[in-house]
Formats: sequence, C-alpha cells, structure tokens
Amino acid sequence: MIQKTRARHVLSRLLAPSPLHHHHANQCILGHSVDEIHSVVSDVEKYSEFLPWCEQSTVHIRRKEYMEATLNVRFLCFRESYRSKVVISNKDRIDTELIGENSFLKSLHCSWEFQNISQDEMSQILDKRRPRSKFSSRAPERKSYAKIWFKVDFVFANATHSKLCGIFMNHVVHKMTKGFERRCREKYGPPSFVHLKL
Repeated sequence: MIQKTRARHVLSRLLAPSPLHHHHANQCILGHSVDEIHSVVSDVEKYSEFLPWCEQSTVHIRRKEYMEATLNVRFLCFRESYRSKVVISNKDRIDTELIGENSFLKSLHCSWEFQNISQDEMSQILDKRRPRSKFSSRAPERKSYAKIWFKVDFVFANATHSKLCGIFMNHVVHKMTKGFERRCREKYGPPSFVHLKL
C-alpha cells in the first residue's frame, strides 16, 4: 500500500507542470570549526573523492580567493560536465556560479556562509530548544562550533530535466551535505555535536 502511494505521488509530480527555477536553503550547526568546514568546502579538486554523483573534479585556475573548476556529474540517466567559478571570501563565505550554459543547466548559484559559535552560545541554543528541561543543556567541550547557511539556486535548460531532477531535489541536497560532513569526519575526526538543523 505504501509503495503504491509513493508511486502515485511520483507519477503525479511527473505529470504536473514544473518550473525551470529551483531553490533550496538549509541552516544548521555542526560540531566542527569554521576553519575545518571551510577547508573541506573549498577543496574543490577533491570533490570527486567524497561527493555523490561527482565523477571528476578539475581545477583550471587557482588564485588566493578565486578559482575555476569543471565538475563531471552523473545522476540518473544524465551525465554532464559544467564549469564554474568559485569565489572565496575570507573564512566566512564561499560562492559558486556556473560559467556559461550547457544542455542541462542554464544557471547555477551556490553559497555557503560560516559563523563560529562559542560553547556558551551553543549551550544557549540548546536551552532554547529544550525549554521544559529541568537542567541546563550544556554543550560538549569544544573550542568552537559552526553555524552554516547553505543556499542553491539553479535554472534547468528544459522542463524535462527540471521535472525529473526536481522530484529528487531534497534527496540530492541532503546526500551532498552529508558528503561534506563525512569528509570533515575523515579529515578532522568525529564531531563533538551531532548535526543540528535550525
């Protein structure tokens, strides 16, 4: 019964009109420092090692706060490569934007914003989320936590691509963010705090 309901849901979404533009935003707190997360997100050349569906990642131009890279991506029945520019603003922001167009995407903009959170600030956040608790929710000992804002906007080249990929959008973004989190664990050890969605 559940499978039939899911099948009907997917079919109804396939038959429904689909906008070419899609937007996704996520805000969370991770148990890694801003420097650690920033290092992983800015390591574009290694994306193919830890991001799902990324088969190859090549950096062509690299400067202190700017790079251009090509990602080869395979998802469902689609295999595409696209070139993007990556702008790194100090340690608090990274922006990625599609260069030109391809047969799959007309435009793509992705932004990461990072903010360090002290242990006291983290404890206050936990207290607010557990107002009925008799005891203070003390955050685990760690020098800092990181609040992350992730946004992605893209316009597909045609309605077919938009419809097929739009159905799996939340799943794709979830798997990608989990890929970054796993990479942080591999490089810097387990987080002091489990992913907290805001």
